[in-house]
Amino acid sequence: RLGASEIEELKQSGRDGKQVIQALIENSETFRNKTEFSQAKWIRRKKAKHVHSFRAVACTSYSLCCAYLSKEAHRISYMREDSLARPLTLSNVQ
Repeated sequence: RLGASEIEELKQSGRDGKQVIQALIENSETFRNKTEFSQAKWIRRKKAKHVHSFRAVACTSYSLCCAYLSKEAHRISYMREDSLARPLTLSNVQ
């Protein structure tokens, strides 16, 4: 069984998330005894925790407003995207 410190060492050594999950499977005592559904569910949870992914989105006023609203709404004075549309339209920003 791998502990948190050993998992962190695997990550620091340059292994990607899939290799970390494979190491967890190999060192798990109970993984082989689980049903196929439970194995898939376990792998899905470990992927969410250890495999990092991101999505690149085109930078538009709408996407910026949504990002700031979800993370730091106070920075944009809690302005929603429909409220932002009005001043942008009046100022003819394209």
